[in-house]
Amino acid sequence: MALKDLHDFLVALSKHPSLRQSFADDADTIGSEANLTPKEIELLNTGSEADIRDYLGEKYAAASMIKVKP
Repeated sequence: MALKDLHDFLVALSKHPSLRQSFADDADTIGSEANLTPKEIELLNTGSEADIRDYLGEKYAAASMIKVKP
């Protein structure tokens, strides 16, 4: 998955509590539907903002809204 796509998914998670809950309930299905890689799904499951920002890199990390857990 492209980092922009992961960034866009993070923005959607941050804006929509129902999506966060769905992801918390079934991360593999929701992540697959969003074309996330297994590594990205695992990363989001950790909920570690620092690790997510590291993965996104400088270009996207500074602007990212990161709220993964419901």
